Amino acid sequence: MRAVYELPDRRLNQCGFTLVEVMAAMLLIALIMPVAMKGVSLAVSLGSQTRNRLTALELAENALAQAVLEQSWQGGESAGNQRRFNVEYSWQITAAEQGIENVKLIEVVVEWQRRNVTQELKLSRLFYER
Repeated sequence: MRAVYELPDRRLNQCGFTLVEVMAAMLLIALIMPVAMKGVSLAVSLGSQTRNRLTALELAENALAQAVLEQSWQGGESAGNQRRFNVEYSWQITAAEQGIENVKLIEVVVEWQRRNVTQELKLSRLFYER
């Protein structure tokens, strides 16, 4: 009998990735990461903008409700400012005749700065005086 020497099967001893596979994965990550980071950045920016708008809307509703309760809008104009979330909001209330007896248009304008650009939100209501 003769001894048969078998070569080990190289496929069984291979574990890990080849250099080409690693480089292909790195290239794929390098292409996807900037797009993903831009998406995250956009989502954060839109979230901040939405928070500012919701805060301005809340301030406008509160100022309008207070003006109606105290009837401070009858003097023509009133204004104020408030700081929330490190943003300075200023609001102004105006009342104008509508051409219908005892009906006034009350408008609240809230302004704030975002990236050195003035943002504005307007809230209007018709009010019937008795």
